[in-house]
Amino acid sequence: MGVVKQLNNSIVVDKEFISDVWYLLLQLADEDLLKGNIHQFQELQEEAGINSLRLAVKMSQQSCDLSEEVKSYGALTVFKQQGEVNV
Repeated sequence: MGVVKQLNNSIVVDKEFISDVWYLLLQLADEDLLKGNIHQFQELQEEAGINSLRLAVKMSQQSCDLSEEVKSYGALTVFKQQGEVNV
C-alpha cells in the first residue's frame, strides 16, 4: 500500500493527462485557431472543459486549492463543483 504525501500546493498527474493538457494549450495558443472552422474550435472547447473537470478532481483529491489570484476571478464555486465530481 502506498503512502500519500502532501506536496503543499502541488499535485501529481500522470504522463498521459499532462500531455493532453499541454497539447490542448498548444492548440489553443495557435494564432491561426480562429481562422479555422468553428467545429474544430468547438471540439477544443469541449476538450478543455473535460480537462478542466479532470484537473479539478485531481486537485480536490490531493487537497490543492486554487491560487488567491484565480479565486479573485470568481472561479472558486465552479472549481468546488467540479472537484466534487467522481470521474
